[in-house]
Amino acid sequence: MALVRMSATTNVSAQEISGPTSSTNPSTFNINNNSSVTGTALSSPGMPLTVQIGIENGRGDPDSCRVTVSDCYGNQSFLGQAVIDWEEGDDSVAWVQFSDFSLQADQSTPMDQCNYEIALSNKQSTSSTEAACSIYTL
Repeated sequence: MALVRMSATTNVSAQEISGPTSSTNPSTFNINNNSSVTGTALSSPGMPLTVQIGIENGRGDPDSCRVTVSDCYGNQSFLGQAVIDWEEGDDSVAWVQFSDFSLQADQSTPMDQCNYEIALSNKQSTSSTEAACSIYTL
């Protein structure tokens, strides 16, 4: 089973979850250790932003994955970061959730989007590795 730890949180809650709670279609893609993946997660209209990210280490490589969410408006009002570690042979899926984001700069509008960055690395070698990613927003 993957080890999930929160490495940094400022004005956002971060926690490990057992799976997604959203029934909407996620963004899904593969990530590899050649470059990080970046994007923007948007909340559902009228809903507070909640981002759920699942990473599946399907190859069972000894991998580490850093998941970061940050303020897309450039105000640096929040930062959340989780690190997921898998040992050799562990092909499990790990889920992290970011919620309770700070308000936007006007201090009255709920946060409606955030940037994310997902970076994968092989802990024991420089050889290529890959994992599957799903991102849900509520």
